[in-house]
Amino acid sequence: MKAGRQCANDEECGDHMVCLADSCVCLAHYAEREDGSCGVVTGGQCESSSDCGDNMACDNSTGSPVCSCLTGLEPNDSGVCGRPTDSACVRAEDCGASMDCVGPPDNLTCHCHNDHVLKTTGFCGLAAGERCRSLAECGDVMDCNTTTTATRQVCVCRHGYVARQDGVCGLDFRVTTGAELFIKRATSVCRQHGVRAYLRQRI
Repeated sequence: MKAGRQCANDEECGDHMVCLADSCVCLAHYAEREDGSCGVVTGGQCESSSDCGDNMACDNSTGSPVCSCLTGLEPNDSGVCGRPTDSACVRAEDCGASMDCVGPPDNLTCHCHNDHVLKTTGFCGLAAGERCRSLAECGDVMDCNTTTTATRQVCVCRHGYVARQDGVCGLDFRVTTGAELFIKRATSVCRQHGVRAYLRQRI
C-alpha cells in the first residue's frame, strides 16, 4: 500500500513504512516518492539509484554510496531534493531548503523564508545578521563570524560589501578604490578651479 493510505496495521503498508495513526507513513530516513513508495533521503546509504527518493542518484564518488540530489536541485529540511526559487510547487517539500510554497492556488511557487535571501545558485541562504553555524548557510559574499556586537556567530558581509535592509550584501562604495580616488580628485579640482582647469590638467 502507498504512503498516506489508510491502514489497520504495518502489514498493510508498503516497504519501509509503518501504520501510524491509521495511515501508512515512511520510516525515519525515508521520504515519500511521487508514486507513493518510500525512498532513502539525501545522505542515506544506497546500493543503486532505485533505493533513493525522487530526483536523486546513488553517488559513489566518495567511496561510500549515498543518495544525492541531481544537478540543479538541493536537499531541503525533509531530506528530499527541492527545486530552486520561482519554481512551480504544490507543497513546501517540493522546494529547496528554507523555502515556502506560496502564491495564488493556481500559481504556487518556491520562495525564500523571510530570514533568508536569494543566492546566485537560485537557492536560499541566511540574510546578513542572522545566526549561523557555517559559511554554507549564509547568502552570497558573506562569512559566518562572531562580531563585536554578537556573542554568537552571524552571517556578515565580506570586506567591500555592506548589508542592505533586505539582508542582501551589496557593494560598499565607502571603501576607497582607484576609481573612487579618481572621481574625488576630479570633483575637487572642478569645484575649486572649474571644469576647464580640470580639462587642461588632463591634456
